Order: sequence, then C-alpha cells, then structure tokens
Amino acid sequence: MRRARAGPAPVRTAVVAWFTVLTLSAALFAPIAIGVRRLSTGRTMRLAVVAGIAAAAVQVIGLSRWPLLVPGYAADATSADPAVAASARDAFDTAHQVLGHLVGETFGYLLTAAWTLLVLAAVGRQLAGRWFTVLGAASAVLILAGVLSPLDLPGVDLANFAGYMLWSSWLVAFAVVLVRTPRPALPGVRV
Repeated sequence: MRRARAGPAPVRTAVVAWFTVLTLSAALFAPIAIGVRRLSTGRTMRLAVVAGIAAAAVQVIGLSRWPLLVPGYAADATSADPAVAASARDAFDTAHQVLGHLVGETFGYLLTAAWTLLVLAAVGRQLAGRWFTVLGAASAVLILAGVLSPLDLPGVDLANFAGYMLWSSWLVAFAVVLVRTPRPALPGVRV
C-alpha cells in the first residue's frame, strides 16, 4: 500500500484555514464597534462607530486575499507554462501590495487607531480612569506607527506589533470594565 506524499497541500490548507479564522475575527470588530455605541450618545462615539466598521471592512478585505485569491495564484505559479506562472506571481504581488499593504494594513492601522482614540475621547476616563485612557492611547499610537511600515524605518514594525499586543490587553480590560461597571453609573449612557 502506497502512502500519500506529504506536499504543499496540507500547508496550503492550513494557511487558508488560519487566514479564514483571522478574517472572521477581523469581521467581529464591526459588531464590537456597534455595541460600544451604547456607551455614549455623543458625536465622537458616532464617529467611532463609523471608524470601527470601516476598520473591520478593510481588514476583512486585506485578509480575504489569502483564502480567496492566493490558492489560485499558488496553483498557477507552479504551472509548466512560464507565462502562466509569471502572471500568477505578478497577480499575487499586486494583490499583496494593494489589498494587503495598502487596504488591509495601512487603512486597518489608521482606522483601528482612530476607533480606539475616538472611543477614549467619548468615554475614556469616565469609564475606567486614567490607566484605561493611557493604555488605550499608547496602543493606538503604536498601532498608528504601522502606517510608516512601507518606509522601512527601523523599529516601526516592532512598535506596531507592541501596539497590537497592548491593544489586545486594552480590549480585554475594556470587556472586564464593561462587565463590572453598572450601566447607570456611566454618564450619558443609553439603557
């Protein structure tokens, strides 16, 4: 009995699966942005909702290239026809630059940072105090550094990574604060 060869198919399947998970996770940013809207009725929070939904959309667009486009490019890139292979590599490079770097990353960084800063401006200190505002603002600034990534400046990618690590901590803290804070104690809260 012949054993099936381990080849690129399992790797391709894993890449598609994990990028699908990332894409779905990014999509969850939209309902979070909408749900947080209940914390304030002000204009700043309305702008935050728009920024949050837009951040989710651009990140979904950027990440979707991996499960939707890349498998086809990869298959064509291994074609025996050099023209087909070259075309697939060119198409991948274009999708990576436009959908990945420009749309998903650059606009994703910008809009994620904007959402965070707008939420902080709308409810920051009154929700959880100075630590909450400082943690959120620091993470947003470090995330925003990611827009400089195409310039290959030293430390930018590390700053962006650190920003997302802090931002994840801030989101967890935000969830804990929301669960533990009675709604009537927040000024301007709609019930």
